[in-house]
Amino acid sequence: MTNTRQDGDYFECVLVPVSRVLALSLLASLFPAWMGTVCLCHWCVMSAWLALGHQQTAVCASRCEEVLFSFVLGLAYILAFIAPRDGPTRYSYLAYYLVFFMENTGALVVWCVASSSAQNPVLYYGAVVAQVVAFILALAFMLLYYRYFHPSGTSATLSKSISITDPDMDLSKPGQSKQQTL
Repeated sequence: MTNTRQDGDYFECVLVPVSRVLALSLLASLFPAWMGTVCLCHWCVMSAWLALGHQQTAVCASRCEEVLFSFVLGLAYILAFIAPRDGPTRYSYLAYYLVFFMENTGALVVWCVASSSAQNPVLYYGAVVAQVVAFILALAFMLLYYRYFHPSGTSATLSKSISITDPDMDLSKPGQSKQQTL
């Protein structure tokens, strides 16, 4: 891995938990019991998503082991996404980070409504900005990594594909496409 590639991946892996810890610690500062409830609900939803979904791994030999692995991985999903298997993960990332964003935003909104900016405006606005910026930067680093540095999708690999239009192709038929990749 090049230094740029490692740095981008590192910043993504650090900033995602930073945004989560900020959101949960802000919620816990006013409502400590809610933090446990939020984490428990997130753990249950993520474990069910893994156990009921088609996220089978090569690690487990039986369905019982898969369910147990799903519960353990669901606990890790409180802070960050870990792909349970090799292969395409675009939609898994999208689903996870959508839930992650909604939970962080919910925790932030509850904290903003329940706390007062008059007491300490620097903390109030600084915490909101830090949490949101950390999450947005994490997504930006992740997108940059997957666009330019991921081994299976680098720009050098993408530029080697050649698109041509087949003049004999009947585009009125279903399943026919205007372009083919060689």
